[in-house]
Amino acid sequence: MTDSVAATGAGTAPRKPVVLVADDDGHIRRLVVLLLQSRGMTIVQAADGIEALAVAKASRPDVLVLDVNMPGLSGFEVCRAIRSDPLLHRTPVLILTAQGATADKVAGFEVGADDYVQKPFEGAELAARVGSLVARSRVYGAADTPPPEPEGRVVALVGAKGGSGTTTVTTSLALVTADLWSGGALTPAALIDLDLVHSHAAFLLGVDPRRTLADLTAHVPLTLDRDYLLQFAEQHGPGLAVLSGARNPLEGERITPDLVKSLLTTCKGTFSYSFVDLPSSYVETSLSVFDLADLILVVVTPELTSIRSAVQLMAVFQSLSIPPERWHFLLNRPLDAGDLPEAALERTLHRPILQALPNNGLRVLEANNRGVPLVKSQPTQPFSVAIEELALRVSHVVPVHSAAGGTPTERVGRIERRLKR
Repeated sequence: MTDSVAATGAGTAPRKPVVLVADDDGHIRRLVVLLLQSRGMTIVQAADGIEALAVAKASRPDVLVLDVNMPGLSGFEVCRAIRSDPLLHRTPVLILTAQGATADKVAGFEVGADDYVQKPFEGAELAARVGSLVARSRVYGAADTPPPEPEGRVVALVGAKGGSGTTTVTTSLALVTADLWSGGALTPAALIDLDLVHSHAAFLLGVDPRRTLADLTAHVPLTLDRDYLLQFAEQHGPGLAVLSGARNPLEGERITPDLVKSLLTTCKGTFSYSFVDLPSSYVETSLSVFDLADLILVVVTPELTSIRSAVQLMAVFQSLSIPPERWHFLLNRPLDAGDLPEAALERTLHRPILQALPNNGLRVLEANNRGVPLVKSQPTQPFSVAIEELALRVSHVVPVHSAAGGTPTERVGRIERRLKR
């Protein structure tokens, strides 16, 4: 964390407003800090998006000033995470944009920013706009808003096409996430297999499910509560519950969109993060998941057919009125994938890749065949390291309140230090 100034006042004097300034350009950050300090504001600082989010949660500032382009997480992603945090969701956010970057302004407002200032900026204008947001923050008590009832997040993963390695990514991501948090009101993670034709997720974890979600359809209560749902889950270690979809495609047909909606609603009150493995086809159950998911991760491979399918899926999201900030692309490189460069994929899709997963050769396949995912058996392999980083990014993009999710484990600190290097 970069240097900061204490935010408390002396005696009965009014507390100085606290402003978080986040910009990876040290020169600009220092200019903003000096400017706002001269207006009587206390400043906390961050040099990248991941640090900005951590500092915001620790200091609960009156206003955030965020640069758009920062390593780790962009200003937009930080803003989106702030709007999802029960303790910070009303905190005003000012975005620093490049001159003439109209798209940045629009994107900023779409993720919940309150104002923007273009670079290069006039000091008086920036100070006035921050001052106005400070006044608004104090009127509405942004930093003192009581948290709503804690609830978890639903993260859906879908392959742009079959053979993208989506189930491997989903099981690995759920397994790592289960080890990132402890001591919360909710179980850290669930793996929900809604690829109802194949249902391989439990197999990749070496789990032989005794009961499945298809069994649940024999008697669905009017209210699907936590205790009843857990009767159909297999525990994989202390932090991960596995909910298998069906033993075969015929059983899978018994799972309806209404049951999926009830399932995910209950999961939000049971697990901090529920990872849903979906088929690459647009069946009704998948559309129900898209509607309720807090985050959708689309797994693409570096080949033209995958990119074409990804463009089609983007059109589906648009038809369902799913906003762009709710879905991201992951680049996976299974054994038989092509070799299109990441930058070319981003230009074609007009979207950045949230995380690129490296090809670990036969290691991933061999680990899957043993039922012991690579992230557990060989955590230092490049694929495993990338999954760790993805798990942390997901927790920043769709954060869970600490009362629900608990406190970070030592593993979180290790990942954060690696990302800052």
